[in-house]
Amino acid sequence: MNKSLFILLMLTSLNSQAQGLFFSHDQTFTEVTTLTQSASASITITQAQGSGLIAVDWDDSLSDNFPNGIQSSHTHNYGVSLDRDVTIISTRLDNLNLLGSSLTSIDISKNINLSVFSCFNNSLTSLDVSNNTELTSLDCSLNSLTVLNTSNNTVLISLLCPVNSLLSLDVSSNIDLISLDFSGNLLTSINTSNNTSLEILLFNSNSLSSLNVSTNTALTSLNCASNLLTTLTVSSNTNLTSLLCSDNSLSALNVNTNTALTSLNCASNSITSLDVTNNTNLIFLTCKDNSLTSLDISTNTSITNLLCDSNSLTESDVNNILIDLDAAGLSNGSVNTSANTAPTGAGLTAKANLITKGWTVDTD
Repeated sequence: MNKSLFILLMLTSLNSQAQGLFFSHDQTFTEVTTLTQSASASITITQAQGSGLIAVDWDDSLSDNFPNGIQSSHTHNYGVSLDRDVTIISTRLDNLNLLGSSLTSIDISKNINLSVFSCFNNSLTSLDVSNNTELTSLDCSLNSLTVLNTSNNTVLISLLCPVNSLLSLDVSSNIDLISLDFSGNLLTSINTSNNTSLEILLFNSNSLSSLNVSTNTALTSLNCASNLLTTLTVSSNTNLTSLLCSDNSLSALNVNTNTALTSLNCASNSITSLDVTNNTNLIFLTCKDNSLTSLDISTNTSITNLLCDSNSLTESDVNNILIDLDAAGLSNGSVNTSANTAPTGAGLTAKANLITKGWTVDTD
């Protein structure tokens, strides 16, 4: 069917209940969404409960009509892999998922009611969400975006844009953000001072050399691994339960105020000392590949996974680590102290006891 004719037929069905279509007499078709798909064998469109997807022209002389407001996923299989221009007709589309559909472009400028939109894992080089001021959740992960402007999306709660080619990202207008993930991009800086509601901040694998999260006191999870950080201050982030800052250039890390931490990974830095005596809730501690000469875990009685290999820990420290883990009485854990000094005496006894309790123990 000619695409213009298809749209016209859909729009002129305003006051009729056409044969085979799930239209009601009071529906108004105000939204037309267009997608361009690179050569692919199929495309999937997902609508959530209550969204207004009505009909789709698949650009292969076929079209489908869907019940308005019913949660469903629609996969259309093409006999031949060609570039397609797909058209969606809707009334009030508020939730649209277009993941993994080989899209090269999309126009959602007419979908002003969208609150949840995902175009995860496509081939988009640009995305305009300036008209989508009702968006609360945007997921454009795994595309090829170089620019993303969310200045008009002031009610965003979740912004996920990892694995793109973004050079910068301005979230100063997105003051309601709770979750922000821009991992795997090319950013050298980020300003989150306005995002005081942030609970999850993930930006591993970028090129940031500095970070200020002093105003982000609600943070529970911070992942800044694989950047260029030389310092990291998290003293204001007392709600942190997970901190991942491995593969940077840190020489020191102070986590004395982060008493809620259950997981800490600061591996592959140049840290010379690490005090975790206040972090009594730790379950996972990874501090391998640093320059530690001592490590005291006597107060960390909940640890079941400890990787402190490839440091400069003394015989006494290695012995005490094994003894403390044994004394905690936990089972089926894992500890690695290899590439340090080998345990002796009571340390070897504790190692044997841990193995009996189901632990995996690696030592020199």
